[in-house]
Amino acid sequence: MPDGAPLRDWLATGAALGMCVGVAGVFGVLQRAARIAGGERAHQHTICGLATWMTRAGRCAGVRVRCEGLEHADSTAQLVVSNHQSVLDLALLVRFLGVRGTRFVAHPGLFRLPPGTRYAFERGGSAFLDPNDPRRAVAALERCGAILHEGRGSVVVFP
Repeated sequence: MPDGAPLRDWLATGAALGMCVGVAGVFGVLQRAARIAGGERAHQHTICGLATWMTRAGRCAGVRVRCEGLEHADSTAQLVVSNHQSVLDLALLVRFLGVRGTRFVAHPGLFRLPPGTRYAFERGGSAFLDPNDPRRAVAALERCGAILHEGRGSVVVFP
């Protein structure tokens, strides 16, 4: 390994984290403005923009992604079951699934993520499965099922 490699790695990671924090901060404001000015479709485009910038930040830190099999994916609705490794997973899935209204089945603990995350999940139609409120969880899953059945978007589940 070259002498300066560890320092470059740390600098790249620091730059990527700075980008993520900056993008997340700006995103909180942009998504609200997009939803007010342009409705749900504009909100989805803003979420895709966030995903694009988050994946770019990952590239700055040295993350390389290869996506295979998208040609087999339905262009309107799909159920995606994915292994969850990091926060970058959310951005990558939105980025590759595109503006199809990607929803997530998530634990309410995601509300504590970067600014705007709760707003994006709630307004985007994601399902929150609170173990303390099973009736509400079932209702949220039924809404996700209707979204898939009607072809209005994709639903991502992290088991």
